[in-house]
Amino acid sequence: MEQYQSKAVILTDEIEEVSGPKDLKSNFRSLNEWLFNACDSEHPQSAVEKFNFGLFESPDEYIVFFVGMETEKKQDTSISRIVFEPENMYYLLQKNEYENLSPEEIREKIKTALIKFTSTQKFETSFFAQAKSIKVDFAGEIWSK
Repeated sequence: MEQYQSKAVILTDEIEEVSGPKDLKSNFRSLNEWLFNACDSEHPQSAVEKFNFGLFESPDEYIVFFVGMETEKKQDTSISRIVFEPENMYYLLQKNEYENLSPEEIREKIKTALIKFTSTQKFETSFFAQAKSIKVDFAGEIWSK
């Protein structure tokens, strides 16, 4: 008779958080304009494993952001750290982009716009397309190689 011994394994994820902007003034008229500007301006020094989009929400405003992330695995721990923070990493949604929408509808609208962006020629020729994946905090992975 064979005996088996089991052992509990605890996996730990450590994720570096993005802090909110201070006194943000938006220079962009739309989410798409902001995304296209990101493609045309500042680039990471080297390829980034994944890009993460997130959303800061308050009763008066919605701010979309993105950062480049790398994940390192050590035994039972996964450590995700920010490796790229562009100068224009925040986009303040314009009131006309979200007025009369619920928070869920706003998140869905942002997710849909980001997915649509990943099918553009601008995306295909940008540093975004060099990553392994693109994730949205409130919607999961929206694009991968």
